[in-house]
Order: sequence, then structure tokens, then C-alpha cells
Amino acid sequence: MIAQAYLDPPVRKKVNALLAANTSDLTAHDIASEATWADEYRNKNIDNARARTAAWHFVDIEVNGPNIDQACFGHPEPAQRDRTKDCVVDKIQEFADELANPDTDPEEQVVALKFLLSTG
Repeated sequence: MIAQAYLDPPVRKKVNALLAANTSDLTAHDIASEATWADEYRNKNIDNARARTAAWHFVDIEVNGPNIDQACFGHPEPAQRDRTKDCVVDKIQEFADELANPDTDPEEQVVALKFLLSTG
């Protein structure tokens, strides 16, 4: 809800339109509800989501000697990544890029948005 309050009106309108087009029945289609979609998707293990997306929900950084590059497996390029080891830091950028690209399939944009909402 805090993030929604900070969205510029045209952005809020686009976000609401994307969520309204969502066909998933895991959550309601408002920003606050969709922020839990990624957890619901993982917990219900849809399409083996527990294994595929588990690392997209957090990043383990050591308290002593934190190293984001190490925690994110060296930030490999998307084509070289083991998708089960994708780091949430890298996924945030990947999903933001998908949302910004007008050539991204609308359904993929909705999924990207829902994952981004869950990281907030």
C-alpha cells in the first residue's frame, strides 16, 4: 500500500490495468493482494515453482564479510544462469527490464510485475 501511494498517477493506472488483465486466481487483482502472489505460487508449487523460484524470494548475505556478488553466484548473464539459483537482486532487474520493454508479452509483464510487487 505504501508503494502504491508513491506511484505517479499514470504509472498507477498502468499497474492497475496490468493487474486487471491477470488471469491467475491465486490472489485478488489489486496491488496489496498481488504482493503475496509469488509466495502463493511457490507454496502451492505450481509448475514446480518451489524449486524454480525459491531463490527469487530472498538473498543470503553473510553478516561478517557481506559479499553481494558471492551471494548472487557472481551475477551470471541470464543465458548462463542456473534458473534455480537466480538471485533476487538479479531477478529484480530482469523483471524491471521485462516491464519496461514494450515487446514483452503482456502475460509475462503481469508475472514480472507480480514478482516485483512481492519483493517490496
